[in-house]
Amino acid sequence: MISAGFAAEQGRDVMAVTGPITSRQSQGTNWLLRTGARLVTSAEDVLEDLNLQQVAAKQEARQVVPDDPTEAVLLGCLSGSPVHIDELAREAGLPIALVSGTLTLMELKGMARSVGGMQYVLAR
Repeated sequence: MISAGFAAEQGRDVMAVTGPITSRQSQGTNWLLRTGARLVTSAEDVLEDLNLQQVAAKQEARQVVPDDPTEAVLLGCLSGSPVHIDELAREAGLPIALVSGTLTLMELKGMARSVGGMQYVLAR
């Protein structure tokens, strides 16, 4: 409730998920909805409000067109199965430091995804 109050004071959108009207735990969110918060009924509501549907389209375009040759090589080495960073470096014939930095940028762009243990997959 405090965070929602600060957000409203700063002119930010406030969203809430409704709860059962008979539950004491729902009083806060139901009050927010009554006083102007945006009703959220699905993840699509949040994506629409934050205009994140365009982000997915941009990420798809980035997957098709890598920004540099190193990304292109690593994209060719990645698949749906996890690949260890050392194996990626060997297969790509690139220094591990370059592979590590490029993979980090590719994660931020939504092109690759870390699945733990220094293993990466192609983001879908």
